[in-house]
Amino acid sequence: MNVVGSRKRKSTGLDGAETTLIIRRMRCDSCEKIHHELPDFIVPYKHYDAQVIENILKGSGKPAESCSPCEDSTARRIIRWFSLLLPYFEAAIRSLIEMNRYHNELVLELSELLPLSASRLPAGWLVRLVRALVNSGRWLQTRLAVHVH
Repeated sequence: MNVVGSRKRKSTGLDGAETTLIIRRMRCDSCEKIHHELPDFIVPYKHYDAQVIENILKGSGKPAESCSPCEDSTARRIIRWFSLLLPYFEAAIRSLIEMNRYHNELVLELSELLPLSASRLPAGWLVRLVRALVNSGRWLQTRLAVHVH
């Protein structure tokens, strides 16, 4: 990977403060694609830190009680996003466990996440999930939705 520049990325934390980060852009030598180097607390394509999203999901169904800095409508969208992708996330984790069955540390770390239930998982579970899926190339990218008449 070669660094080819940087870009700004905003993120909102638990206290509601917005932080502007400088994210490195890197080009892969083999596939020629540009990748962004994200810190652990960032969830790709989300504007809130992983802690905020964890809090929202921990109180699923009750956005107002989630102790998050976002509006209820945003919290509901995050809950819906997670519930729609939940089967995919669990299947991806099972696949990674099977592929890495001889790497005890990774298998143990991933198997602790199953079944995925935000209310029972310890703090930091979302960071571990995102890291495993992104680093293995299994993080689903945002798709452009076009409505054709």
